Amino acid sequence: MPQPHHSTVLAQLTEKFAPQLSLVRRALTTHLSTEDPLITEAVGSLLSAESKYVRPVLSLVCSELVDDSTDHSILLGVISEYIHMASLLHDDVVDHTSVRRGQPTCRAQFGNARAVLAGDYVYARACELIATTGSVAVLKLYAEAIRLMSAGEVMQLADLHTPQIDHTPMDLTRYQQIIRAKTGALMAATAAAPYELKAMKSPEISTHTATVKSLYDYGMYLGMAYQVVDDILDYSTTTQSTKPPWQDFNEGKLTLPMYYCLRGFDAAEQEFFQQTFFDTPRRLEAQAWYASQLHKHRALQHSRAYATELTDHASAALENAFDVPHHGKQLRDLALDLAARLR
Repeated sequence: MPQPHHSTVLAQLTEKFAPQLSLVRRALTTHLSTEDPLITEAVGSLLSAESKYVRPVLSLVCSELVDDSTDHSILLGVISEYIHMASLLHDDVVDHTSVRRGQPTCRAQFGNARAVLAGDYVYARACELIATTGSVAVLKLYAEAIRLMSAGEVMQLADLHTPQIDHTPMDLTRYQQIIRAKTGALMAATAAAPYELKAMKSPEISTHTATVKSLYDYGMYLGMAYQVVDDILDYSTTTQSTKPPWQDFNEGKLTLPMYYCLRGFDAAEQEFFQQTFFDTPRRLEAQAWYASQLHKHRALQHSRAYATELTDHASAALENAFDVPHHGKQLRDLALDLAARLR
């Protein structure tokens, strides 16, 4: 099992951008202020939770990379964090999650209805802030991200409680589609938005589509890698995970490690999987068997290799438009540091 690895690069970037992140945190609270105590309580439950602010940090790094203003980088960081927060509020309802980052979720405290409506409210505030940028390109980026995130959640939901293994849609291509949508899309929009905003203010650079694609692809691969790492840590007991061990398994989610088990199952193992995985009580009773299968089929090792492949793709994407050793170093190091968490 991988040993805990603390993200030194993220910590360094958080320290570097501490003044800007302080403004982001303040803005997150300010823009959600309302006289309605029901909404205030609901969104406050998420604002008070521990967060690494990965998306605002990414926005700040990319804004610096394209030489955009601090004001806009803070605004884009708030937008990305709002979209992320809203998705968490909705996901917790879908997944019946009671604890996140060591704190009771909004749905656990106030019920499903208020959690869904709070998520809608946060999405609406994000959309209002997007409109203030005046950029149609930025609007398209975030609108696509929200659409894909919703589609990814639907795809994952459809994979739960599948009655026959022959019809199980879980394969690597399906998994890639889900994580591209659920996690990669927002990271991609976060990385590309600063350049699109810069291009709007500087028409002479607006034709540099290779730069937008480079940042977008980087964010996409980075976001996918983050999801793979999260899926791996779900089956571990290290201090790096922000959720209880085996939570995805307990919820019946087919994530990457389980895919690698499925790929290696013989006929008897496939039959046992079919009999237990989609039956919650039997699945939970068979946890020890599944733990042995993860080891037998080297599922976590294969998953770590795939995460490293994704971070390599993220670094390579930067090379299409940036002098990485100089201008893109922080983004490259962030991707490399993510892979290091699994060593």
